[in-house]
Amino acid sequence: MSDAGFESSRMAGQADGMGNGICRGLGAAPGHATGRAHVVRTAQESLSIPAGSILIIRIVHPHLAPLLARVGGIIVEEGALLQHATTLAREFGVPAIVALRRATELFATGDLLEVNGITGEVIRREPAP
Repeated sequence: MSDAGFESSRMAGQADGMGNGICRGLGAAPGHATGRAHVVRTAQESLSIPAGSILIIRIVHPHLAPLLARVGGIIVEEGALLQHATTLAREFGVPAIVALRRATELFATGDLLEVNGITGEVIRREPAP
């Protein structure tokens, strides 16, 4: 994904006007994390999440709960503060952002991301190699 594509489509989340490469969803579980994105669109992709990755997924189903112990952060396209995913993220101490629409399209596996689970900001520090 090119930087230009990210810049033009970042409005799917909420652009905050702070500059290139920043999106904002809803901060749902406190904390900060920096790591490589791992976009999950299929059940098969969920099996190969490297430890410390930032998990990007449309919705977190309960059967994915064991994965939360190994990820550095979570970005979910859908959701709210009291949904199952955010409760699990808080229990595991994993920063989480929800309601960042089209996150699985905005980010690519391998992007270096910084996640702020308090403010809901996601900063893409470096595109996927």
